[in-house]
Amino acid sequence: MEPNEATEKLPLLVEALKKKDLQVAIATTDIVVADKEAEAFLRTAAKLGITRYRLGPYFYDLKKPIAPQVSDAAAKLRDLAEMNKELGVQGQFQNHRGNNRIGSPLWDLIEALERIDPAALGIAYDFAHATVEGANAWELNFRRAASQIVAVYFKDYRANGRQWDACPLGEGAVNPKGGTLVRELLPATTPISLHVEYLENAGQSRVPKTLEAMKGDLSTLGGWLD
Repeated sequence: MEPNEATEKLPLLVEALKKKDLQVAIATTDIVVADKEAEAFLRTAAKLGITRYRLGPYFYDLKKPIAPQVSDAAAKLRDLAEMNKELGVQGQFQNHRGNNRIGSPLWDLIEALERIDPAALGIAYDFAHATVEGANAWELNFRRAASQIVAVYFKDYRANGRQWDACPLGEGAVNPKGGTLVRELLPATTPISLHVEYLENAGQSRVPKTLEAMKGDLSTLGGWLD
């Protein structure tokens, strides 16, 4: 939904989910700055009990020096964190693969969030993207970022030449040890999000196929976290 539709549509979504004994644990948004539109959406969400949201992406201009851009991102994130604190919500910045995305190598995101209380804004650590960008360093990055991690995302990719293709959890490059690290290093209340991104659009059969895929991946993830 568009941000200006939230006042009308978000309560309807929350109510529909409530009837199925479900809730919105993390709202996915395009919020990247602390402006009036972001504040209005987050106020609506907070009133409905939605207290966590994922930010939109930040991108580098590779024709310009990198360090000042990290500083600029840090300033924006501090403003967002201040607004989040006032509204009683928590922002989550996902690390994502890509050579021009802030957070892709993780060191930059860790630096940008260094002076920010994770209760207001922290890292949503995506194991798949962390593995693509750091096949041998994903665990080191996780341990370094642990104090700033406020959610974890699980999905999987397998290498296909120079490409990475989404696949069922456990069939790609993501290491099951990630589940052990979550259990050992993060609070038990840390949200865990499972992403199913490997199904092609199959029309009316998409829903049952998605549910089947979710059950399989959830079983795999349960074994990793056990």
